[in-house]
Amino acid sequence: MLEKPGVREGGEVESKSVPTATNAAYGVVSHDQSSSGDVAMYEISQCKVVKLTCVCAMSSSRLLKNPDQCHSVATCAHVHCPSKDREVTEGRAAMPLEDVVALYASLVNLALKCYPNRLDYVDTALLCTVEVFTKREATPVESSSVTSRELIRLQNVPVKTYESTLDILKLDNFPKALELHDYQGRKSLAVSVVGTVVSKSISIPTADEADALFKLLSPLVKDQADQPAEPPDPDDFEEEQMMMACLVDLFRAPEPDQQYMILNVARKHFGTGGDKRIRFTLPPLVFAAYKLISQYHSLREQDDRWLMKCEQIFKFCFQTINALVKNQPELSLRLFLQGSMVADRISNETVTYEFFSQAFTLYEEEVTDSRAQQAAITLIIATLEQLSSLGEENHETLRSNCAMSSSRLLKKPDQCRSVATCAHVFWSGHFTSEDREVTECKDPKRVLECLKKAGRIAQQCMDTSVQALPVIKGLLDKAARPVSRS
Repeated sequence: MLEKPGVREGGEVESKSVPTATNAAYGVVSHDQSSSGDVAMYEISQCKVVKLTCVCAMSSSRLLKNPDQCHSVATCAHVHCPSKDREVTEGRAAMPLEDVVALYASLVNLALKCYPNRLDYVDTALLCTVEVFTKREATPVESSSVTSRELIRLQNVPVKTYESTLDILKLDNFPKALELHDYQGRKSLAVSVVGTVVSKSISIPTADEADALFKLLSPLVKDQADQPAEPPDPDDFEEEQMMMACLVDLFRAPEPDQQYMILNVARKHFGTGGDKRIRFTLPPLVFAAYKLISQYHSLREQDDRWLMKCEQIFKFCFQTINALVKNQPELSLRLFLQGSMVADRISNETVTYEFFSQAFTLYEEEVTDSRAQQAAITLIIATLEQLSSLGEENHETLRSNCAMSSSRLLKKPDQCRSVATCAHVFWSGHFTSEDREVTECKDPKRVLECLKKAGRIAQQCMDTSVQALPVIKGLLDKAARPVSRS
């Protein structure tokens, strides 16, 4: 008969007898049994060990009200002595792998219920699982197998149970257990991890934790050597990448300098994802960097080096956006315009002009669809009207280019609308004078030129387009605004 440990006063463990059936469930035969009893006990030992452990795990939820009993059950299940677990599995080499994994899953469940702060118990169970698979040379585990489902269930226990899912990063053997799976199994676990982190809104406060998490989520970050040749389902892929993009909002370092380190780690990993992934993951990273610039600006009185740090972040943003230019020119254009507005708020004329001119270059060289061109030039004009840090010369150059580009649009109605819109920049736009004062343009001559040109274009499209009336109506509306503002 085995002895069941109890708890004496002072925390010492005492021994109590447990029924022989328990011994049989673990495949242990008493020395005082007869030979016929040996045969009977051997037959009983062929029952799955997991039954006893599952009973312990289910009982643990009821025993939580009594810590002493909970301690006894956990000890009986060998949570305190992982070597006993090895004896059970190693002594029964014929035990199916799915049953071995189910055994450890039950032990992990029990350990987390009774000792939620003891990460080493869970880590030891994962180590034992890895050792079993390594010894039997049973990797990689096919995702369609029962063993894979049990293995995923085992690893999902700490993922779903820990209050902070990032605690799994402290389990040294969690990544090793993850490598037991094939590509689909690893991706399934990665989706579970990122989904839990996002749904719980768990903060990621350090660059080291961010780096470890991205390594764990590698199947979602970049292509894998063993992934199938056929492309993934578009809807599933988009959903997975949207979850990865949501991680950026969870980068919450206590200090701005640490936040910048996290953003650098994220860009390093996201940059390996290829064109199909970065269109989801890099834009939120750029906006997080813009937010950090505003944070540095608000702390400018406490940090003498804030301007230099902001310029460094602008370089980070510029390089990140350039990675999107080839396949996402319109998105890149918008990100550059947003960057020019951020730079304008901190009165950095050089960066403001650089980002705005880069957006204008993208418009001229990369945007070819007529409808996209009309939307882009309208956005460019509207952005320029809001800027105020540019010098008079730079502002004049940009607003003249806007008027010129508007008149080159393919469709006459689009030309009319855009040229008329430019009139607002020549009237209500702002620039910084030489004495550092913000001044309104209020150039009536150029305003009149824009409106007259828009009128001539509207007349040209009257005989060929049913859109003439809306165009004329819009032109009159735009002509009235500068007058009302004056």
